[in-house]
Amino acid sequence: MGKSELLQRAKELQLTDERELLSKVVISYSNLRKTVNAVFGRNQNAGTDGFLGIFKNQLVCFASNMFGTKPDKERFRISFELILSHEIKKGFLGLNNQYLIATSTDRFKLYFRKKRLTMIEAMDQTIK
Repeated sequence: MGKSELLQRAKELQLTDERELLSKVVISYSNLRKTVNAVFGRNQNAGTDGFLGIFKNQLVCFASNMFGTKPDKERFRISFELILSHEIKKGFLGLNNQYLIATSTDRFKLYFRKKRLTMIEAMDQTIK
């Protein structure tokens, strides 16, 4: 799926608006889910592929389809007013980066590669 097709699909799903702030991320599983997966011999991935975007005054995240090429199922949609904290951190040995988002009830950890850092930083600035 090309970039223009991806942006068109994201706009249809209200994942992004005319600013086109959209990035591919890995949505981290909770620590409990990672432990249960390891105990029962299931996959030991850190999470599932997804897309993070800004739609009007909301931070939106969709899980991707099985091939990781296009947004499929909405994971969360958070209004900027409900976000208590958000920060970008360097990951272990600088191999990846983390975007941490916290509301009063939920915490989300998203992983992304260095090449997506500028887009994630633009989203972070939009939230402020």
